[in-house]
Amino acid sequence: MASKYGVNFTNIFQTVPSVKVDASEWNGNLKVCYDTYELTADLAAGDKIYLGRLPKGAKVYNAILAFDDLDASGGTIDLGYEYVNSADGSNDADGFLAAVDVTSAGIVGTVETALVDSIGLEMAGEANVVASINGDTDATSGTLKAVIFYVVD
Repeated sequence: MASKYGVNFTNIFQTVPSVKVDASEWNGNLKVCYDTYELTADLAAGDKIYLGRLPKGAKVYNAILAFDDLDASGGTIDLGYEYVNSADGSNDADGFLAAVDVTSAGIVGTVETALVDSIGLEMAGEANVVASINGDTDATSGTLKAVIFYVVD
């Protein structure tokens, strides 16, 4: 049986002299971006709900979307980001969560999905957190909550 080491573990504990590791990846201070939205009418396909803003350099480690039952059949929501300044990079409507099924109440997080590239994703500029509606919802009331956990150097 052989011992294996992660990149940062190797840099800190196996390399002599040790290699400095970015604070956003080891012993960083976790921050949170949290927002809610209360439905007052059903949501149409193409609607966007802005649910926070992340600073430039934020490394996102988990994005969570919690929601009431918002649709009777087939409604989905993406959670992603849009850069405030378009020169900073490309927007990604489902950069954190893709096609979250909102046909019954639930909670979905990045760590539970196959979007491995979104864990540790660094924002190239200041970015809005955006929920994008993929299909018309039936609910005229209910709550949508977004939580983004991130670290900044």
